[in-house]
This record gives sequence, C-alpha cells and structure tokens, in this order.
Amino acid sequence: MTSLPTPIIGLIVAVFVLVWLVLRTRVHALIAMLAAACIAGLLGGMGIDKTLSVITSGFGTTLGSIGLVIGLGVMMGRLLEVSGAAERIAWSFIKWLGKRREEWALAITGY
Repeated sequence: MTSLPTPIIGLIVAVFVLVWLVLRTRVHALIAMLAAACIAGLLGGMGIDKTLSVITSGFGTTLGSIGLVIGLGVMMGRLLEVSGAAERIAWSFIKWLGKRREEWALAITGY
C-alpha cells in the first residue's frame, strides 16, 4: 500500500500534464486524457497492468452507458449541418438577441 501523498502527487502531476498537453501542444483531448490517466495510475502506485486494466474497464463502462446517446447526437448534428438547419438556427438566435450578443447566440445554438 502506498502512503497518502503519493497518489495525490500523481493526480496533481496528471492534471498539469493534461492541461499542458491540451493547451500548449494541442494534443487531442482523448489522447491527453489517456496519457494523464496512465500518469496518475503509475505515479499513484499501481503497476502498468493494473493501470491499463482500470483505464480499460472505466472507459468501457462509460462508453457502454453513454455511447448510444453520443452516437445519435453526432448523427443528429451532422444532419442539421448538412441540411443547413444549424446555420438557420444560429442566424435566428443572432436576429433575436442582436448583433452585440453574437457569442451568446452561438453558445445557445451549440447547446
């Protein structure tokens, strides 16, 4: 068993690596999160096999419970984009909120 500060230090290092990879090096967020999870597991005292096992089971559980919703959302978004409906919705919100609040209109459209 590891002492308490070791996992906390591993978590702090992993968070800093995650932020650095995404913001500074522009690595894709999924790859950065996987790298940060590996760092947190290894610095937290787990072995390589245990770290990979925990990451795989966690990812599988998350994907199993939310994967269908994400897939359908991606398809719906693509249909809205191809048909021009997304652009029309955005322009409607801009017209409703005014030119001074374009950021809000686009944020509402994206939501």
